[in-house]
Amino acid sequence: MSFAVQERLNAVDPRDAPLFAALQEYQRYLEGMVAVERALNATIFDLSTARRTLGARLGAVSFDYRMSATTTVESASTSAPTPDNDPPGTPSSAPPLDFRTRRRSIARPSSPTSPTTSRTMPDYHTPLPTSSSASSETELRPMSPSRSSTSTATSVATLPGSSSTVAVAAAAAGTDPLKWFGLLTPPALRSAQERAGTAVDALVAVANHKQRLLAAVREFERLESELGPEVDLGDGAPAGPHHAAT
Repeated sequence: MSFAVQERLNAVDPRDAPLFAALQEYQRYLEGMVAVERALNATIFDLSTARRTLGARLGAVSFDYRMSATTTVESASTSAPTPDNDPPGTPSSAPPLDFRTRRRSIARPSSPTSPTTSRTMPDYHTPLPTSSSASSETELRPMSPSRSSTSTATSVATLPGSSSTVAVAAAAAGTDPLKWFGLLTPPALRSAQERAGTAVDALVAVANHKQRLLAAVREFERLESELGPEVDLGDGAPAGPHHAAT
């Protein structure tokens, strides 16, 4: 937003601030949806390229929902009042949700194995590790490094335009589709996995913008109801519900 436009927004009636806040959040929401659509289209294109390259090895039999997700989304409600939330006790208000993404970093085997003896496809008869066994190895890392990194350095990454952080948890190597092909992982499949994570990050940012948008709309409606429908606009006609805040 340009400096001149921001100056005009600062000079408007403070009662119109919730309306402008809602419009700004709506603009960010629309921009985020465009980013999500682009990321999803790129992911689908890479998956199509990988499927054509691998043939039958990348099909419904491989993706039987027994894999370990590389990216998941968590939500937490905020009970404390914030500038974007109505005060506690307001009937129409609800605690806002804060969304964040969680990365799963595929751990390497503890001892090197021969390429001829290691299997490239997972053993579906072997139980997968439970979430409790993997939660003890949870660590925070930036969202940009490779999923296969096993460094123990911890850090926190904040998504642009939101307060979301990216958490990384270790998982078994056999549950990552990229490990099924050994050292010859198709570049398109690796790119699709990265782009899918980017799409999830964009969706999380959009969800957080939507929460702030709804809070701004509730604040605008509250001020509109306080002014009431009998506000005189100066021309002798009472203000309607759409003119009460102007």
